[in-house]
Amino acid sequence: MLRLIICFLLTFTPVKAEKILTFHRGSDLIYYSETGDYPQLREIDGYLKGVLDAYSGISWCSKTKLTFEDLNTTISIYLYTHPKEWNNPARDIILNALIEKLPCNQ
Repeated sequence: MLRLIICFLLTFTPVKAEKILTFHRGSDLIYYSETGDYPQLREIDGYLKGVLDAYSGISWCSKTKLTFEDLNTTISIYLYTHPKEWNNPARDIILNALIEKLPCNQ
């Protein structure tokens, strides 16, 4: 009975939307890459691939085939050369790195 009550409370307890919609920040990308937290790194890889897929050809473009390692390196270099952006959403950092390196108007 106690489990049922706990499940009910967890299911119907109001949660702020910002908690649900908060994804990664630049500082998360730095932290997980430095700590080598494998489960989190896999999650970050999936997140990164989603952002890359969603904005490829719209915000950033490449005339040659890029490897995931090339893109990872581009984003890592951007992160370490723009520390003031570490509190920004990771999506914005990823896009800014790719737009800077691979703009569509080349």
